[in-house]
Amino acid sequence: MAEKPRPPKVFLSYSYDSTDHKIWVSELAKKLRENGIDVIFDQWDLGYGDDIPKFMERSVVDADRVLMICTEQYVHKADEGVGGVGYEAMIVTGELVRDLGTAKFIPIVKQSPGGEPLLPRSVSTRKYVDLGNEANFEENFQALLAALHQVPLSPKPPLGSNPFAQRMSPSQTTSKDFSDLSTISPNFANVEELFKDALAIVRERDLVRWRKLVKDTREFTSRALLEWRVAQEATQSHFVGLNDDRFKQGLSLYGSIISLALAGLVSGHSKFSNQFALLEDILFPRSWDRAGFVALADFPCVGTFIYQALHGAVSVHTGHLHVVPQFIRMHVDTPFGASLGQVWRIHDIMGFLNSLGRNSKHSWDILLSLFEDWPWLHNIFSDKDEYLTALTAYYMTLNINEYCYLLKEGGESGLEDVSRQ
Repeated sequence: MAEKPRPPKVFLSYSYDSTDHKIWVSELAKKLRENGIDVIFDQWDLGYGDDIPKFMERSVVDADRVLMICTEQYVHKADEGVGGVGYEAMIVTGELVRDLGTAKFIPIVKQSPGGEPLLPRSVSTRKYVDLGNEANFEENFQALLAALHQVPLSPKPPLGSNPFAQRMSPSQTTSKDFSDLSTISPNFANVEELFKDALAIVRERDLVRWRKLVKDTREFTSRALLEWRVAQEATQSHFVGLNDDRFKQGLSLYGSIISLALAGLVSGHSKFSNQFALLEDILFPRSWDRAGFVALADFPCVGTFIYQALHGAVSVHTGHLHVVPQFIRMHVDTPFGASLGQVWRIHDIMGFLNSLGRNSKHSWDILLSLFEDWPWLHNIFSDKDEYLTALTAYYMTLNINEYCYLLKEGGESGLEDVSRQ
């Protein structure tokens, strides 16, 4: 007999505006329960003598999603960082959103003065659900239910075939198009969906499914990269820079495994968030030949460079600052047991890429373009400015780390040696 799936667990965060508002939130909680949602609600689950801030903290962590009931009073307190005292601890502040990542929080608009939705700044760019208008309440409530149950209201149709395929030249039809990952494995065709699937598995705390997904994704990435390399070698010509389509095709193949790792990282759950070992998996793909044309042979360094940069940026963005020094000081070993040293000291994966002529500006240009090239990153960062801020903060941390190392090892003489280089 198939095991019944665990119902989604949702925490209601709201402000105590008035008795009428508390009744409205209570009715919403009942309606959610009636439709298969396991609601954590202070009016039901918080007893006399219980610690309110601890209840709030535990509820946010345990819940799959947090519904922020946005009224004028709630938004004001959230923006001002008011929380932690009495029932005002039930307010989700901007700091808490940053600490736990934004994918968990769903703004519920209760008031729209002047026709504009009232939202806290921390979630102002997020897709919200408007339940403040009685005329479309039921329609929007059904959309919310579908999102909580992870059932698409409008399923994405299957990808059709090219109607002009017969007009294409033989060379166009026989070579594999690596920009369409469905030609390799339909399960990994949509990286954004893979990222969301990974988040869902983490919410279920399903380690068995997680490990299988990681294993399958690793195998896919290794196989896809090998096939891509064979295709490049068969052309007897090599990509010439960042804008070369073949270079971008190779780069895109890392999206699946990196998105999976970042999904674990943003979750904050200890059993899923430690993705340190993945760096060596990316750097040393199975059956990869390190001989041959340097731009191809050293291409895994490009994927590793991107991974360490995004791992650092996401760690900073989600408030997991303690992870950064642990990650960059991790020792990296080759498959043969030789030590390459700590991550931050390995130039080949920190930006001086042989595949790009060891030009650090080209490496930085890759990172600048990722927010547009990899749309699934929009699930983590609300806009490009937020992405660049996190990325810059991570690299500032790298600079501080190196500065501290030089002070410790060589004092002023160590710094002078660097300044002369």
